[in-house]
Amino acid sequence: YTEMSSHVSVPLPLPYCHLCRTLMLMFLLVYATHIDPTLGSIANIIIPMVIALAMFGIDAISSEIEDPFGDDPNDFELMPVIHRIEMEVLLILSAGQHPDISHDFVWVSAPEEYAFVDRFLVHQSNLSFIQDTLGLDVAEAE
Repeated sequence: YTEMSSHVSVPLPLPYCHLCRTLMLMFLLVYATHIDPTLGSIANIIIPMVIALAMFGIDAISSEIEDPFGDDPNDFELMPVIHRIEMEVLLILSAGQHPDISHDFVWVSAPEEYAFVDRFLVHQSNLSFIQDTLGLDVAEAE
């Protein structure tokens, strides 16, 4: 969790993005001036086009996957993973030496915008805050 949080909370610096794009554009402009015209159309047209396509494609992919934990269609779905972890934690708590600890947690109905999860595990001490702030209801236990 700490590594995911650090990846999300440390954004890619904007000057770095501009520097990469500027250097890529400069390379493509300078590369075209240093090609020998006697090598033909493959070396003068096709190879620079393939290089430009590859470099701009890598740039587009890197900007697309810059934040893999967001709400975009190609981002990771973290809610199902968190839900499975919550279920495992509750199972471990109920099967341990102090099974009464599991009664300190309740399931809270998730908001409608969470398409992949229908409820969350919440400690009793946070229940009133969740209900007052977010307006969520206690869900039925399994």
